[in-house]
Amino acid sequence: MKNTSGSSAAKRAAGEAAADEVADGMVVGLGTGSTAAHAIRALGERDVDVEGVPTSFQS
Repeated sequence: MKNTSGSSAAKRAAGEAAADEVADGMVVGLGTGSTAAHAIRALGERDVDVEGVPTSFQS
Protein backbone atom coordinates (compact mmCIF):
# COMPACT_ATOMS: atom_id res chain seq x y z
CA MET A 1 0.00 0.00 0.00
CA LYS A 2 1.21 3.48 -0.87
CA ASN A 3 2.05 5.89 1.96
CA THR A 4 0.25 9.17 1.21
CA SER A 5 0.36 10.78 4.65
CA GLY A 6 2.90 13.39 3.55
CA SER A 7 1.62 13.92 0.03
CA SER A 8 -1.41 15.98 1.08
CA ALA A 9 0.78 18.42 3.02
CA ALA A 10 3.26 18.56 0.14
CA LYS A 11 0.49 19.31 -2.36
CA ARG A 12 -0.88 22.06 -0.11
CA ALA A 13 2.60 23.57 0.27
CA ALA A 14 3.19 23.42 -3.50
CA GLY A 15 -0.14 25.09 -4.25
CA GLU A 16 0.45 27.84 -1.71
CA ALA A 17 3.99 28.41 -3.02
CA ALA A 18 2.63 28.74 -6.55
CA ALA A 19 0.04 31.26 -5.38
CA ASP A 20 2.79 33.29 -3.70
CA GLU A 21 4.34 33.85 -7.15
CA VAL A 22 1.18 35.56 -8.45
CA ALA A 23 0.90 39.35 -8.45
CA ASP A 24 -1.93 41.78 -9.19
CA GLY A 25 -2.65 42.18 -12.89
CA MET A 26 -1.41 38.74 -13.95
CA VAL A 27 -3.30 36.29 -16.15
CA VAL A 28 -3.17 32.93 -14.38
CA GLY A 29 -3.82 29.48 -15.81
CA LEU A 30 -5.88 27.51 -13.30
CA GLY A 31 -5.37 23.77 -13.55
CA THR A 32 -7.34 20.85 -12.19
CA GLY A 33 -6.59 18.65 -9.21
CA SER A 34 -5.85 18.94 -5.54
CA THR A 35 -2.66 21.00 -5.89
CA ALA A 36 -4.41 23.49 -8.17
CA ALA A 37 -7.31 23.66 -5.71
CA HIS A 38 -4.88 24.62 -2.93
CA ALA A 39 -3.40 27.33 -5.17
CA ILE A 40 -6.84 28.69 -6.09
CA ARG A 41 -7.88 28.76 -2.43
CA ALA A 42 -4.66 30.56 -1.48
CA LEU A 43 -5.23 33.15 -4.22
CA GLY A 44 -8.76 33.74 -2.91
CA GLU A 45 -7.47 34.23 0.62
CA ARG A 46 -4.93 36.79 -0.64
CA ASP A 47 -7.62 38.62 -2.63
CA VAL A 48 -5.28 39.35 -5.55
CA ASP A 49 -6.61 41.07 -8.67
CA VAL A 50 -5.93 38.51 -11.40
CA GLU A 51 -7.65 37.10 -14.46
CA GLY A 52 -7.97 33.33 -14.25
CA VAL A 53 -8.13 30.97 -17.23
CA PRO A 54 -9.60 27.65 -16.02
CA THR A 55 -8.76 24.33 -17.63
CA SER A 56 -12.03 22.78 -16.50
CA PHE A 57 -15.36 23.47 -14.86
CA GLN A 58 -13.88 22.21 -11.58
CA SER A 59 -11.22 24.92 -11.47
